[in-house]
Amino acid sequence: MGSIIDEHIFSAKDYVWICSPWISNSYAKRLSQLSNKGVSIKIITMDDERNREAISILDRSSIELLTIKLKYGTLHAKIYIMDGKYAICGSANLTESGINNNIESIILFDEIQIIRELERDFMRLWNDLKVEKKPSLLKSIITFLKKMIKI
Repeated sequence: MGSIIDEHIFSAKDYVWICSPWISNSYAKRLSQLSNKGVSIKIITMDDERNREAISILDRSSIELLTIKLKYGTLHAKIYIMDGKYAICGSANLTESGINNNIESIILFDEIQIIRELERDFMRLWNDLKVEKKPSLLKSIITFLKKMIKI
């Protein structure tokens, strides 16, 4: 199973979109190398201490990275989309354990209609989470007023 995910991600020519709560340091390095070859990469992952070094590696690359701390629940989705030609969904995180050691289940899609649906879902999640991360105008005004009151 791991070879299927590896093969499709690291043979991508145009873009890779990944949603995985956990990403290992070695996969972060490989993704950085892939982005250095001109492949556009978007990643959604957890902002968590266990991901800290991988996030640091990804931050130093041209990868578009969205790290999230969810207020309610947790990020559990694992979605891998490559070049609009393939998509993989399942239980495997982008870690050595998730890809090579654990008993996991994945589905590889190559039907364009299904891939487009998954791309829409990914981008909806991406955009929703980006908006959630932006401070609201009200929070900005409150922060400004608190600073003014202390002066």
